[in-house]
Amino acid sequence: MDIDTRLLTWKKYKNLSEFLKEAEEVRVVGIDIPIGLPRKGSRDCDVKARKLLKRRGSSVFPAPVRAVLGATDYRNACDIRNRIEGKKMSQQAWAIVSKVAEVDALLKQKPELKSLLHEVHPEVSFYLMGGNKPNACSKKKSPGINERIKKLAPHFGINWEYVSAQRQKHGASEDDIVDAMAALWSAERIFHEENIVLQEDGNAEGPRIYA
Repeated sequence: MDIDTRLLTWKKYKNLSEFLKEAEEVRVVGIDIPIGLPRKGSRDCDVKARKLLKRRGSSVFPAPVRAVLGATDYRNACDIRNRIEGKKMSQQAWAIVSKVAEVDALLKQKPELKSLLHEVHPEVSFYLMGGNKPNACSKKKSPGINERIKKLAPHFGINWEYVSAQRQKHGASEDDIVDAMAALWSAERIFHEENIVLQEDGNAEGPRIYA
């Protein structure tokens, strides 16, 4: 989004690296991918997000432990986590490991990206957008999409037809579109320094979720 004109421009990228090649003018990026991984246990920012969201707290998947990034497949990932924490890894968490690994590697190669990339979580964004109330419905069903569009509409002037058009144009699902716009909402708040931060108390360098 152009911060001055508020013009929304959509484009689908294969991965973050491809996006960053074209992101010379971008000032803030909100990304729904864990940044900063634990060696063991849960991140405080995830725990705080789940408590905040209450009934929607299950939408915050635990960030994978760092050792899992070297797993060759789901079974191997479960073995690794079991050795460390005595637990298997969820299929949902495994599904994002390759993306987490990409972000982690990029930040190691280019530490300067830390000032550009900000971890967000759409449900936390919607919680704040809706007056500190979690969404009532799942985003996988039409009532849930409508609920999220109503929260986004005052900020971006969108409706169901707009979301549906972007879904068809970019081959994404409706929930992907509204989640992306929630991330944009938080990114704009970060740009204007109006955001909140969920993180470990007293640890400004630890993992955090912006909203």
